[in-house]
Amino acid sequence: LVSITTIARMIEEDRMTIATEKALGYNKMYIVAKYVLYSLLSSTLGLIFGTLIGSYVITNVLFSAYRSLYSIPDLLMNVNITCLAIATVITFTSTVVCAIIVTIKEVKGSTAELMRPKAPREGKQVFLEKVPGFWERLSFLFKISIRNIFRYKRRLFMTIIGIAGCTALVYTGISLKNSIDEIGGKQFGDIKFYNMQINLKYDMTDEEVAQVVENTRKIEENAVRERSTDIVANGVNKSIFYMVGESDALPKYIKLQNRKNKEKIDLTDAGIIITEKLSEELKVKVGDTVTLKSGEKEGKAQIIGITENYLYNYIYMTPTVYQEVYHEQVQYNEILANTLEINNEKENELAQKIKEDSKISGIVLMRVINDEYKSSLGGLSSIVFLCVGCASLLAFIVLFNLNTINIEERKRELATIKVLGFYNKEVSSYVFRENIILSIIGGIVGLFLGMLILGPIMKSAEVETIYLPITLNFLTFVLSFALTMVFTIVTDKLMNRRLRKIDMIESLKSVE
Repeated sequence: LVSITTIARMIEEDRMTIATEKALGYNKMYIVAKYVLYSLLSSTLGLIFGTLIGSYVITNVLFSAYRSLYSIPDLLMNVNITCLAIATVITFTSTVVCAIIVTIKEVKGSTAELMRPKAPREGKQVFLEKVPGFWERLSFLFKISIRNIFRYKRRLFMTIIGIAGCTALVYTGISLKNSIDEIGGKQFGDIKFYNMQINLKYDMTDEEVAQVVENTRKIEENAVRERSTDIVANGVNKSIFYMVGESDALPKYIKLQNRKNKEKIDLTDAGIIITEKLSEELKVKVGDTVTLKSGEKEGKAQIIGITENYLYNYIYMTPTVYQEVYHEQVQYNEILANTLEINNEKENELAQKIKEDSKISGIVLMRVINDEYKSSLGGLSSIVFLCVGCASLLAFIVLFNLNTINIEERKRELATIKVLGFYNKEVSSYVFRENIILSIIGGIVGLFLGMLILGPIMKSAEVETIYLPITLNFLTFVLSFALTMVFTIVTDKLMNRRLRKIDMIESLKSVE
C-alpha cells in the first residue's frame, strides 16, 4: 500500500516533466519506461534487503526463541525460493505494475493540460453533517478537519488500514507475552497444586509405597505411576505421559476440569482423561476411542474428558483402566506430596532428609520447575519484541509517507491559511488533527482485527508440548491503543518542521 501510494504520487508530481518530454517529441513508451525502470530498480533493492533481513535476521530471532525450549543443532541459513518468488510477485505488482498504469493514465492527457498542476479535490458535504445535534456542536476547525478527512479518501483508507495493522500487531505481541507469563502460574499453581514430586528407585506395590510414606512424615501424599507411552488416533502417533492414580485421590493434587466452563471432570473406570492440546493434535473428542502402546503392550481406551493443561501432554487413568489397557497390575513409581506450610528453606531441608531413604531416587520441587520454565519460556519473548518492533515500523512508515504526501498536495492551501494569519501551532493542529482522528479510528479497527488474528498467531507460536491460552485483557486493549497513539504523535512531531518551512511566497506564486 505504501509503495502504490508513493509511486502514484511521484508520477503525479512529475506532470510538468512528462508534459515537457511530450512537447520535446519523446514517445509515450519512453516516458513509461523511465518510471518502470525506476520502480524496478527500487523494488529490486528492497527485495534484496528484505530477503536478507527475512532469511537471516528474523529467522535467527525466531530460532533463538525456540532454542531456549529444545536442544537443537545450529541453524543452517538459506533463502527460501518459494517465499522469495511470492514476495517478488507482490513487490513488482505494487510498484512496477502500478507505475505502468499510472504513467499511461498521465501521458494520455494533452500536453497543455499536463503543464498545469492537478486541480485540488473538491470539498463536499459529509454524512456527519446530517446527524442531528452533532455538527452544530463542533468548532470551525474541527468541521474543516472532518471534511478534509473525507476529501482525501486514499489517505483516509491508507491511514486506517496502516494504523489498524499496527494496532493488531501490538495487541498480538502483548497478548502473546501475557500468555507466556501466565503459563507457569496456571500449570504449577492452579492445575498441579502439589509442591513436591518424590521419584522412587523402582516400581512398588501399594504396601511398599506405604512403607516409604511412613518414613517421610510431615507431608500429605498420593502414590501414582507416571511413564511415557504412545497414543494413536486418526493415523496420528504421539509420545506422551500417562499418570495412573486413584479416582478419589489424584484430583486432590491435579485439577481435572474443562478450560472453557471450569466444569470439574470426574476420573472414573469408564476411560481416560486427556489434555486439551493433545486432543487438538489427535483431532479427537469426548467419546472417541484411542490406542495406547507401551513396548509390546497395547490396548484401547475411551476418552471421558478433555482437561485444561498448558505444559506437556498427559493422559490420566485409574488403576482399573490401566489394567484393562496394559493387562497388568499397576505398580507405582512416584509420590505426589504437599508439605505442611513450611518456608522454602525448611522445604529444601525436608527434601534432603527424604532423599536419604535408599528407595528414593530423587525429589523434584515444583517451585524450582516453575522457575526453570519461566526462564526457558522467556526466550519466546523475543517474538513479542519482533511483533511490536514491526508494528512501530509499520506505523512510522505509513504515517511519515502519508504526512509527506498530504503536505505536498496541500502546500498552496497551507500557505494560504498562513497568509490569512494562522500561527505555526494552529497550522500544525489543522493538519495533524486529521491524523489523530484517523489514528483513533484505525486503532479501534485494529483492536478488532487483533482479536481475529490472535488465535492463528498463537497457534503458530505454540510448540507441540505447550498450549498458549488466549485471554482478553482490558489492560492489553488500553496499552495497545496507547502505543499506537504514541507512534502517531511522535511522527506528527517529526513532520512539524516541514510545516514550519513552507514558503508562503513561493507556494502562492501563480501557476500560469
